[in-house]
Amino acid sequence: MNYSENVNPAIAALLKAAIRNQQTEDIIILEFGCWTGALGKYFLDTYPGLTWYGIERDDGALTVARSRLSSVYSRDIDASELSSIGDLIASSDYIIFADVLEHLINPERLLGQIRSLNPSALIFISLPNIASYEIFSQLSHGDFKYEEHGILDKTHKKFWTPKSFVAWASTLSYAPASDILYLKNNTGTQLYSHYREKIPVEVVMDRAKVLIDSDALLQSVSSYGFALILKPISKCQ
Repeated sequence: MNYSENVNPAIAALLKAAIRNQQTEDIIILEFGCWTGALGKYFLDTYPGLTWYGIERDDGALTVARSRLSSVYSRDIDASELSSIGDLIASSDYIIFADVLEHLINPERLLGQIRSLNPSALIFISLPNIASYEIFSQLSHGDFKYEEHGILDKTHKKFWTPKSFVAWASTLSYAPASDILYLKNNTGTQLYSHYREKIPVEVVMDRAKVLIDSDALLQSVSSYGFALILKPISKCQ
């Protein structure tokens, strides 16, 4: 099997900003669904002294990752309790889910366990965006086609917009610790640039017409994905 070596650019950008001006020797990072460890390898090569642990269930990818990261553990995070790696989670400063949560049956359970084990870790997350213009265009034709890759990847079990994800995370006592990073391809960039000075405006996407009344909504429909950092908050907030 050929294993992707892509470094997630959104997570990389958020993480670089977070560790800027810090002593990297003191930072422990835990990446769930680390695949071959490409992201961790990039940071370990760039910032000597970091500690980067990975969690992965694919045996082939796990073997590659173990040659790159500080340590890698084999777990099916959808089926396993996290108590066996509780000390690892509790000691981590940053926890990463790079295009992982949408593949899980019960991400609520997973984030809830993490919050119980480590109520101070920052969570770095990237996700596909179901509010993208690509989806509006499909729906305008009555379609919702699962694919091998992309927003409607056939292995995706959960779908969020940036707004709905923040609301969902708040029910788990997490709040944004960063601005939302909107991920656009060339078409999305052109769409945003064309309409950003015209808000409020009706935007036509194939047969769909959407009233855009805020920059956040235009950002959302222009983007295929998004990324952000979450922080735990008091459950009474």
